[in-house]
Amino acid sequence: MRQQSPPVCAGFWPRRPTRISWHPYAAMCWRPTASTPISTHWQPCSGRSAHRNRTSIPCCARHVQWEAISSDMSSQKQSHNEEVAVGRTSTVRRWVRHSGVGPVASVVGGYLAMHTLGTGIRRYTPPTVMDFTRSGGALATSAAAFLENLGWPAAEVEEVLHEYREVSELLVRRYAEIELFYPRTHGVEAETSAVLYGLNRLLKPQSVVETGVADGRSSWLILAALERNGQGRLHSFDINRTAGRLVGQHPQWRLEILDRKEPEASLAHALQRVGPIDLFFHDSDHLYLPQLFEYSQVWPRMTEGGVFASDDVNCSRAFLDFCQERGQRPRFLFDSRKITGAVRLPGARSVQQGQLVG
Repeated sequence: MRQQSPPVCAGFWPRRPTRISWHPYAAMCWRPTASTPISTHWQPCSGRSAHRNRTSIPCCARHVQWEAISSDMSSQKQSHNEEVAVGRTSTVRRWVRHSGVGPVASVVGGYLAMHTLGTGIRRYTPPTVMDFTRSGGALATSAAAFLENLGWPAAEVEEVLHEYREVSELLVRRYAEIELFYPRTHGVEAETSAVLYGLNRLLKPQSVVETGVADGRSSWLILAALERNGQGRLHSFDINRTAGRLVGQHPQWRLEILDRKEPEASLAHALQRVGPIDLFFHDSDHLYLPQLFEYSQVWPRMTEGGVFASDDVNCSRAFLDFCQERGQRPRFLFDSRKITGAVRLPGARSVQQGQLVG
């Protein structure tokens, strides 16, 4: 039999087969030999077993008309797109009947805005869990795992967390002694509280900066650790004069109330007086631009081996974007209704004297 040009067995066709033109006089199909490219040297195929598990099309397929394949695929794609469009229209009509025009218009409007305005809207939408996993950093759901992910040995972590259990009992008593000005939800979560105490005990920083104080839960925990260290100073910044009721007065604490009308300029000026920062913790305004501003002001002042941390990184993409632009892989703590992120900078600090070592 004279070989046709170019025959092909349907067993070699892609998963999504196109319509095939059958040769009316063929008694067998053709397939390429194993030792040659598909485009040359064809031989008859003896049966369907030769192409088992390659496709659902029987091996009696015969003589594909190559000239018609591309046009056939185009027509199928066009037909598919038309079916999808009809399906979407039907879906919209169905949901309008069930939910009304308002909710459907809101969803459709948001979808169109996301696809037309792109990155601009993306920055002002909260990140998803997938965004955190794509950042490449380790995820934790406990203070112990989070501190270990930042590089501290498990034995040291366990020791400071054992201390924290005792400290947390003192904090409960302190809460009972005063009347709170802010809701309890304004304070850091349970695991984040343990992280703050543990970070300050393990890092033994000379200079700690936190933005956002509220009643002072985080401030109280940081100061408890610094007091046990016997060194270090906490610089806290807030815009409300009622902030810090849990702490009151402490010799290792400086609370500065920023100008409400110009908090950014006020913070930038105050940070110049602070000097190098060993540990930073953001817990103030959680919108994209305010977060990004604070990060950009603090980052150049961080010391080697320091820890750059932020609460509520799930409220905007600022922390993720900031770390990505600087090639950092942050660690994350999924703590109840909030997510805390942190980066430990390269280098090591001497815990005895707070000096940097190479």
